[in-house]
Amino acid sequence: MLDCTVKFPYTQYMFTLTNASSETKTILKWGGIILGAAVVIFIIFRVVLFLGQAIFPPPPPKPTLGFEKLTYPKFPRSVTGKTFTYYINTVTGDLPQLPAVAKINRIEFPKPDLLSLKNAGDRVAKVGFTKGPVKISNTLYEWTNDTENSTNTLKKKIRVNILNFNFNVTSDPFSNPDVVAGKNLPTKEGAISSAENFLKSSGYLKNSDRENEEEKEGDIDLTKTQTKIYSLQNGGFIEASSISSAQVIQVIFSQKDIDDIPIVYKKPGQSNIDVLIVGGSFQGQVLAANYTLHAVSDASSTYPILTSQQAFEELKKGNAFIASYNGNQTNISIKKVYLAYFFSDQAQEYTMPVIVFEGDEGFFAYVRAVTDEWVNK
Repeated sequence: MLDCTVKFPYTQYMFTLTNASSETKTILKWGGIILGAAVVIFIIFRVVLFLGQAIFPPPPPKPTLGFEKLTYPKFPRSVTGKTFTYYINTVTGDLPQLPAVAKINRIEFPKPDLLSLKNAGDRVAKVGFTKGPVKISNTLYEWTNDTENSTNTLKKKIRVNILNFNFNVTSDPFSNPDVVAGKNLPTKEGAISSAENFLKSSGYLKNSDRENEEEKEGDIDLTKTQTKIYSLQNGGFIEASSISSAQVIQVIFSQKDIDDIPIVYKKPGQSNIDVLIVGGSFQGQVLAANYTLHAVSDASSTYPILTSQQAFEELKKGNAFIASYNGNQTNISIKKVYLAYFFSDQAQEYTMPVIVFEGDEGFFAYVRAVTDEWVNK
């Protein structure tokens, strides 16, 4: 009888399975070795690259020098004529490393327009300045507000540069007893709101400045808005210790940083744009305002700047603008050093970089950052 039983090669199958398991272990072993070696090689490569850059750093980018020699805006007189000595007292104990070059942008200058005077008049009329214009110069005109129908409103003047629309508002707070008494002085938040509304109504503050819309460089950054409080004494302003003793709230606006580099002004803690808010018989009102905005264009170039050590030597030689100091000591502890752009309250052509030195007791000093060979003396 024919035997049709299929015999399964069990022994051969077990041998093949054992072989496959052994080969898999071998593959995993060598794969792990290769992967580990790759990781070690990668780490060694990064360490060698880091050491190479530390020992042989790449050369700094070459400045483009597109504007030829630059003219710095004139610094005001230093707040003190004292001769100082300095020592470094930063967090690290050393001066920071600054970039070798700084970007400089051209400031936009509006072209003359036959409708400039009319446009300026339309702007100021929206905030109550309807009487005028009176010509002060070829570019400067003055309007006054209408107070005939209100005994509460301060009599104010506004002078506008019809080329760039920068302006200033003036009035006499001592002409109104309710203002002197601080009657209906708003809170700090209310003063900020009043100041913003004043600028918005006259077209000087866009709604997009507070919204998540793209902002052009040079616009006001409302996240930087600050306030200061003052009392009216002896015909002038004295900084107040509390809101209860204040009659004036100053709302200070700042332009936005340029490529994450801050802007500084002739008075630290102040700016070229501010509005003074006071009280009155019924509500708060604008007492005075200053608006000088430097519109930053896209045209830019790069220039070599001083190292922090070179700038410190200039500071020690007295070649710096002392913008602020509230103390009596002459040996100044320098706690912060950084690059910034200086914005004057006068016209300027470019965003000019300075190296700022901050110290104790409100000490601020600015050193011109661009190297001497690229500055008009």
